[in-house]
Amino acid sequence: MYNAKKILHKCEICNSKLFSQFQNYGKVGLTAEYGKISIRICLNCSFIMINPRYTKKFYVNYYKEKYGKKSLGNKEITKEYIRSQIKRGHKVYNFFHKFLKKKGSILDHGSGAGYTMVPWIKNGWKSIGIDPYKTAVNKSKELENLDVKQAFGEKLPFKKDYFDLVISLGSLEHSYNLKLSMNE
Repeated sequence: MYNAKKILHKCEICNSKLFSQFQNYGKVGLTAEYGKISIRICLNCSFIMINPRYTKKFYVNYYKEKYGKKSLGNKEITKEYIRSQIKRGHKVYNFFHKFLKKKGSILDHGSGAGYTMVPWIKNGWKSIGIDPYKTAVNKSKELENLDVKQAFGEKLPFKKDYFDLVISLGSLEHSYNLKLSMNE
């Protein structure tokens, strides 16, 4: 799996090719273990990113099929997991709702099975999630009939300005192209 080809990428913010090594030791993979990893700083805009990285094809295949198996440790989505995600959704909703003037539509980028959307739905928000991991998307429909679509943030299956609010709770760092995700 990790023998896949790595390539040097342009800066995800400014498209510069000019980098300097910033760090070569950090968290590797899905474990909390540290190891050798190339973290570079853009000499044009100071954005810090892992570089070189795997190809787009690697990330698309990995997040569609394998990420959830690795991150969940091949476990089923349990009632405890669901409760923790709903609790997380409540914390996010409770923080944001005081700043929002009206209810509308929300996109949860990297929603997994979508349980963080439950508090938003209960408070009148039209809530849609996206996640590339097919098993999580299927579970969202099987367990709760939540509206989660299999998609990547780099290519959203929605018209421009479709949502009033987008949240991404620990998902942007999984983008294979941050600039595309942010533009979407």
